[in-house]
Amino acid sequence: MNGSDSSTADVKDEGEEEEDENLPLVEPETGPALFSAVAGDVPVAGAPAWSAHVSTTLTSARALALLRSKLWPGAVAYANDGKRSECMYMGWGLKAQLPNFSPLQLPRPQTEYIIGPEVMEMADPTFADEEAYRIAHLPPPPPQEMPGEGEGFPEEEEEEDD
Repeated sequence: MNGSDSSTADVKDEGEEEEDENLPLVEPETGPALFSAVAGDVPVAGAPAWSAHVSTTLTSARALALLRSKLWPGAVAYANDGKRSECMYMGWGLKAQLPNFSPLQLPRPQTEYIIGPEVMEMADPTFADEEAYRIAHLPPPPPQEMPGEGEGFPEEEEEEDD
């Protein structure tokens, strides 16, 4: 029994290896070399791939140079007077798509039921209102018997003496 179990396991292992061999190899993406010039980036919709701004013009000693990517929304790089620079990305991980995607407007919500008096909100009735309703909807009293009707004497059985 042990021999048949091991041969079955060997067949399964071989089948798994064959499936792994048939998978196509995916080549990793390559980007531009590190520290390459920004001017070499591909333009987006005919405009430069990066937009440049200065944080302030009032105090040049504290001003930051800001670069924003138009290809990758959320990618920002900044630098001050040469002592510090940083790059950061706060986005969705999607390239810019032109024209911009605009989702369709949602349809108006459908009504669940027809609004009528049975579904409208109303104030609760007072105790006096409930009591008046209860009295108005009491069942009618049973009819009273006329005097003399049904007042018969029960017939007694005569006892026979032997």
